[in-house]
Amino acid sequence: MTTAGWKLEVEWKDGSVDWVPLKDLKASNPLELAEYAVANEIDDEPAFKWWVKETLKRRDRIIGKVQSKYWRTSHKFGIEVPKT
Repeated sequence: MTTAGWKLEVEWKDGSVDWVPLKDLKASNPLELAEYAVANEIDDEPAFKWWVKETLKRRDRIIGKVQSKYWRTSHKFGIEVPKT
């Protein structure tokens, strides 16, 4: 499977619009691109299907680890850390 031939229209902060190759977007913003693909129901296309699922799983795994570390940490430098 390959991302060749795919271009997505991107609107930049200054308001300009460009067509950017999928491989460049995937390299710079994989998580945002995966979420976009799922939201717009193009994640079943061959260019997305082989990597979107794994990218979103990785995101969920990282969030879970950060949350568990947050709740485990009760003291820092001998001082109790508030949880609210």
